[in-house]
Amino acid sequence: MMSKMIKTNRIRGPVCPDFISSYVTAIAVSALENLFNQVIAILAKHNFFPKKVRAVLDASEIESTEQCSLRQR
Repeated sequence: MMSKMIKTNRIRGPVCPDFISSYVTAIAVSALENLFNQVIAILAKHNFFPKKVRAVLDASEIESTEQCSLRQR
């Protein structure tokens, strides 16, 4: 006789910290992107920015060299 399978919401098996951190980071990045885009849209709607904006947004961890003209001093 076959036993009934009971559905549970618990995690079965090992889950390493790297897997958890990559999953949490993926969620946080998409949520942050959505928030950032909404804030920019609201500010633009209320004419917060000038007609022309010259900006650079770099989220990488690579530091700029001295040769970069836009490097923050």
